[in-house]
Amino acid sequence: MIYTNLKNWTKEFLRNIKCNYLIIMGYMMILAMIILFHIRSGVFTHNIQSVADAFIYVSAYWFFGIEIMILANFMLFNIIKDDLRINSIIKQKSRTLLWIKQVYKISLLSIFSSIWISLCTYFFGGLMTTHFINWNNVNSIYFKINKTVCSSISLNYVITMFLLCSFIRIVLILTISLLIYWITNKKIISWLFVVTLGFLEISVPIVCKVINIDYTAINSIYKLIIGFSYGIVLILIAIILGVILGKRKEFYYE
Repeated sequence: MIYTNLKNWTKEFLRNIKCNYLIIMGYMMILAMIILFHIRSGVFTHNIQSVADAFIYVSAYWFFGIEIMILANFMLFNIIKDDLRINSIIKQKSRTLLWIKQVYKISLLSIFSSIWISLCTYFFGGLMTTHFINWNNVNSIYFKINKTVCSSISLNYVITMFLLCSFIRIVLILTISLLIYWITNKKIISWLFVVTLGFLEISVPIVCKVINIDYTAINSIYKLIIGFSYGIVLILIAIILGVILGKRKEFYYE
């Protein structure tokens, strides 16, 4: 039963991408462009010296939490739009199943987005720098921040942590955005949530400041576990709330 549902939902997700390939291509191109300009600005301001620095720079809460999440939220409502049509709703056995289906689609979108963001960061970081990772150098940005060099962290490790961090961030924020939409029936409120959250993060650690891989956190497995666990717990809470509140969801007058 579970396997069949996941298989069908995956096929539906892939079919949605195929039918909306122009939107998907636009999403990928815009993501690539903003990452390119962001990395270029980091190189010009001497905040990026290596590919590893590029990953840290792209993961910054003030960039990831605002620009990338606004684009991801746009894609969220694109991939679930067919689910909210009356014919699709009638076919669903329960609202709980519909909620789980949409959260699963968010997970697939998050995997896709995290991989694409990582590929763009690696490619543009490689084009604009001369090192893969130079954190064992006293002239590195890592040394300037931590006042010590590091030879134990590899680029592969940085990329892996970046992928996990990006995935958890995107799943969490989009799941809450979807939950807000289910509760209010207003997309504009979901949009306001994403934008407001991004700007609040500048002064208050809420999501991206807690789930992060900055130069301090990347060197501490304890901080990484705490941040990632925080995100996973919030995701589970949002999913449970969606199951509970979704039972009273009314679609027909949206």
